[in-house]
Amino acid sequence: MKQVGLSGEKPLGEAKTKAPKSNQHKNEPLAEARQAGVTRDYLKSSARIDELIGLRGPVVTALKRYNGGQVLVFVMGAFAEM
Repeated sequence: MKQVGLSGEKPLGEAKTKAPKSNQHKNEPLAEARQAGVTRDYLKSSARIDELIGLRGPVVTALKRYNGGQVLVFVMGAFAEM
């Protein structure tokens, strides 16, 4: 997984919570699983908006201007883990 941080020219961030045992991946810490899911969701949503407006890629292109489309997600777990 690509490391995302505040060192990017234009970071894009969001705060999320993670409930215990929801979509838990055995080989991946919960925070990393949530991070990957949020970035994937942003890209999917952007592509869907482009499709709905009938244009080819303006929303995805705009998203990728922010740290290459990678979202810095601050994840707080049910037991205060981050």
